Amino acid sequence: MGYQYAAQGQAYMGLATYTTQSMGFYREIIATHLTQSLQPGVPVYCSFKASTGGWGSSRYNSANWAAKAPGLNFFVELPSTSQPFILSGWGTYLFPNSSAIQTDQVLADTSDWITISGVFVPDSVYQYIAITNFYDNSQSSPVLLDSGGWGLFDCAYAFIDEVCVSLDSNFCDMNTALQNHVHNPDLAFAAVLSGNNLTVTAKIPPSRGLRLELLDAAGRRCHSWIWPKAQSRWATQLADLASGVYVLSATDPEGTITSVKLTYLQP
Repeated sequence: MGYQYAAQGQAYMGLATYTTQSMGFYREIIATHLTQSLQPGVPVYCSFKASTGGWGSSRYNSANWAAKAPGLNFFVELPSTSQPFILSGWGTYLFPNSSAIQTDQVLADTSDWITISGVFVPDSVYQYIAITNFYDNSQSSPVLLDSGGWGLFDCAYAFIDEVCVSLDSNFCDMNTALQNHVHNPDLAFAAVLSGNNLTVTAKIPPSRGLRLELLDAAGRRCHSWIWPKAQSRWATQLADLASGVYVLSATDPEGTITSVKLTYLQP
């Protein structure tokens, strides 16, 4: 299926993520039991590395397609496995066209790994994770990878490494959008996100107005405000904010940024 240096250590796993065979229903799945069950309402941080296969030593076993990167979902119990695969227990769960942790990126670079990460707030006592392409073929964004004709296996293949699920945001390799900016001591502040209220307290009241931005786990801006100068405490109300991890950043007129990471649970 190809070769890739491991993202960490000496080994990794692989799985077929797209195929034109078996009417497009065939998928391979990597699944395992969590060392600790998830608790409803308690956020967990998730990440894994993925890279595409292709240009294997045998052309008959070398993928010639690239497709959407696989995603990660959680299960209370793993579905049963039998043949034909689409009629097994997995058939019910394979194509919801969504994943708890996912990206829209197509895996087409055989030279590097990408990090897929996010925050998941469980609604059940999940005990298992499964990684596969949970999208049907029409939403898998297939792209011809091997236009030279070496690969003769009509599928897309992905390598998987460094799978992480943790209560600690510093343990997993999270999206860079979640990383705090270098802090300016003069802009140090604390923030509390509780219920529908956001409260920000400054160690030193800002001498000039600051721009506040609330970013989600993907780095998208959810809200922005101006924090008036000389106010050591500022508060506002938020509505329709989804549970998850956010970054609140403060920017002064010179563009200096400091930020804090917040976890929010819907009341």
